[in-house]
Amino acid sequence: MGGPTLVRAAAKSCDAVTVVVDPSDYDDIGAALAADGTTAEQRRALALKAFLHTSRYDAAISTWLTQQLTPEPPSDAAPERLTLELRRSQVLRYGENPHQQAALYHATGEPELGGVYGPMTLLWGKALSYNNVLDLDAAVGLVAEFDAPAASVIKHTNPAGCAVVEGADHAEDAILAAYLLARSGDPISAFGGIVALNAPVHAALATALTATFLEVVAAPAFTEDALAILKRKKNLRLVEAPGLALDAPPPATGLRARALGVGTLVQSADASLRAAGGPELEIVTERAPDDAEIRSMRFLWRVCKHVRSNAIVIGGPDTPTADWPVEGRGAPDGLRTYGVGAGQMSRVDAVRLAVDKATHPLQGATLASDAFFPFADGLEIAAEAGVTTAIQPGGSRRDAEVIAAADAAHVAMALTGQRHFRH
Repeated sequence: MGGPTLVRAAAKSCDAVTVVVDPSDYDDIGAALAADGTTAEQRRALALKAFLHTSRYDAAISTWLTQQLTPEPPSDAAPERLTLELRRSQVLRYGENPHQQAALYHATGEPELGGVYGPMTLLWGKALSYNNVLDLDAAVGLVAEFDAPAASVIKHTNPAGCAVVEGADHAEDAILAAYLLARSGDPISAFGGIVALNAPVHAALATALTATFLEVVAAPAFTEDALAILKRKKNLRLVEAPGLALDAPPPATGLRARALGVGTLVQSADASLRAAGGPELEIVTERAPDDAEIRSMRFLWRVCKHVRSNAIVIGGPDTPTADWPVEGRGAPDGLRTYGVGAGQMSRVDAVRLAVDKATHPLQGATLASDAFFPFADGLEIAAEAGVTTAIQPGGSRRDAEVIAAADAAHVAMALTGQRHFRH
């Protein structure tokens, strides 16, 4: 008779038997036994813990056997039966709206907060809300795409702005410039946003962060001077996320589940482009992009991957000269978003929105589209606004028309061969 059998048998007899499977209960149960003994309520609570404990053991075995016995498992290894073991991390004040109840859960073996990005710690501020957690996930997922200092500003799970700074002489200048550039992508929408950074926050950056009302700032670390500055903002939440550091590995892939009213969808994760090192670019126009334009393409493609579909992102190089706070050193150059067209029902409207929201002159700008252009109209509107390079997956029946429109407007275009829808 094995251990799980004995535990289950004891739990079934909880009217008379006390079963303890969690060492954290030892002190309380020991004190109870030394006094008048355990109560019926205590024994039932311990029996529940015991059954939950053995159920995880059974689920692990059944999942492994299913994977071993499934003939020719699919490429994403999704088994015929999938058992999810989730533990509650935190009861939230409410859900997406005040009339909805909500809680945060974590999978067995994962930290209570952080998931595939590693443990995260709330250093300061009120508990995270349901919407904070959603936006935090979007913010850290975006900056985790980059292997250079980067910043994202998120509102309603979409980037209001994003920037990356490569090759700066001073690391502190690089992450400061990245944030200032990301905020300038849409300074109005940055109000009430969530910021993620992949380098430590220092005093000058902390001062810049306090200039805008923000809900959450997540970073690998905060200096003591930075914490002193940021803690003056009583409504700001500070999240320490070491897994965002530039020397941390890319987030793990695996399966992603989404519970719906009609069922539960499961798919493999849209893997980090940082880990994949891509995309491979196929230049399909008469004019080829130069090296600077290719850098803009690759940057914007990673941003576009994290925008709700239909998604268009326009951007390119910039320097945060107007509000640069460091004396004696000039601001480093970076790449940033100029305008984001998110969540539109038609791609041409997403282009119009990105153009309309642009916070930088678009002459010479680069455009990224998360899926192919079904018609040439979207590209033509972008070209008329000043866009001179574009990156998109390709694959439309009208690719030839779109490429011809690009050639007519002297736009250099690259195809990636991979779509990045996000619904």
